[in-house]
Amino acid sequence: HGTIDARDGALKDLRSGINDLAKNLINEVNVAHKDGFGLNGTTGADFFLGSSAADIRVNQALLQDPSLLQASGSAFARGDNRVAQALSQLGNKPIGALGGQTLGNGYNSIVGRLGENLSSVNQQLADQKVIADLLKGQRDSVSGVSVDEEMADLTRFQRGYQASAKLINTIDELMDTTLSLKR
Repeated sequence: HGTIDARDGALKDLRSGINDLAKNLINEVNVAHKDGFGLNGTTGADFFLGSSAADIRVNQALLQDPSLLQASGSAFARGDNRVAQALSQLGNKPIGALGGQTLGNGYNSIVGRLGENLSSVNQQLADQKVIADLLKGQRDSVSGVSVDEEMADLTRFQRGYQASAKLINTIDELMDTTLSLKR
């Protein structure tokens, strides 16, 4: 039950929060990057491809040819790095879709909630273990079974059996001896 609750509760919220964060990161970076120009004058290309945390990836064309990176604010203007600066400042930009938080604050909020949920689950697990141990102790006291007493009884019965076997063996020998005297 706890696993299902974690999957449908805290983990679902975590997955949703990370996906929202990834979507906003993809969107914000792509908007800024599309406005820039590459070293050869290219423009309008996305920096990130994908739509969620599960499939976010850097545009393969940029990986193959870094000159396509659209970091300049104007075509063929060497040294103009306005787009690169805008991209670097995205970490401090409040984003409306994240409730006015920055990307970093949004991430910290998600991780903080996960930590709180994990701590709560661990505390509940510890509480349940204490309760289970208490109930086991009560059950054992009601059933009246003591392992120590049972072992003592087992040893006593075993010795009693050995003594009875010796007595029967002795009586058998006496009978044989008595029968052999009559002949």
